[in-house]
Amino acid sequence: MSRSAHPFHYAVILLGVLLGGCATTPLPLDTTSPSDGSPPVMLELPPAVGDAPLKDVMPDIQPAAARIQIQQLMDNSLRYALKTESPRPIKIQSTQLPMTLGEDLSPAALAQLKSTFPASQYLRVRVTDFGETPEAWKSTYIGFEVVTTLAVAGLLYVHKTTRALAGIYLVEEPAEEFVEGYSGFWLLNRLSRPVRIDADLVDASTGHVIWHESQTGMADWEWGHLWTMPTDQKNQLLARSMKKAATTLARRLER
Repeated sequence: MSRSAHPFHYAVILLGVLLGGCATTPLPLDTTSPSDGSPPVMLELPPAVGDAPLKDVMPDIQPAAARIQIQQLMDNSLRYALKTESPRPIKIQSTQLPMTLGEDLSPAALAQLKSTFPASQYLRVRVTDFGETPEAWKSTYIGFEVVTTLAVAGLLYVHKTTRALAGIYLVEEPAEEFVEGYSGFWLLNRLSRPVRIDADLVDASTGHVIWHESQTGMADWEWGHLWTMPTDQKNQLLARSMKKAATTLARRLER
């Protein structure tokens, strides 16, 4: 069998397809001038990241302080991305108002929101996963855990420095997957530090959600991080992943 047809290579390609996600739906962002002169508003909601994941990724910082840092990182990344990737007029505001992305706003909640942030539409954004595999991916665990396991082993195999680990991983992974839960994603967590931004678009005249999508950013892999991960390097990976997620979202505004 030729090297290009090695089964490990197919596994790597298939993992890329799985993690690439499905085709995106058009974003019906209205940037025409409404009668009240209010453009769309991007609402930055507090991160929806649990205490346990935060302690894993940011063990030296209290969860409340960690969420503030995540919020600031998202804000900086989105502002930069919108400035460089999308010329569409859109304001950015932060809010603590209780909201669930993907759910319509009640008449009372919509009235409160419009009194605070007048707008034609609301593009709500929030970080749902920070530095660990997105929970949404884990929901399909049973469907492609075996493929992920093979793909991770393939990624280890194709690099000489980690080739010896490939066989060990294939032997140990099936036995550990039900004990540790979704451990096929450990390499993504270690090397890419995924960051997921959930977003939806609400019609300010009705409060109905007219679009809902998520963007996940993953920093480029550096194999040296497999062996050591100083805090400053981990923070750089988190920042790169956040930047990628924000940039992808900003580019969606052009469609």
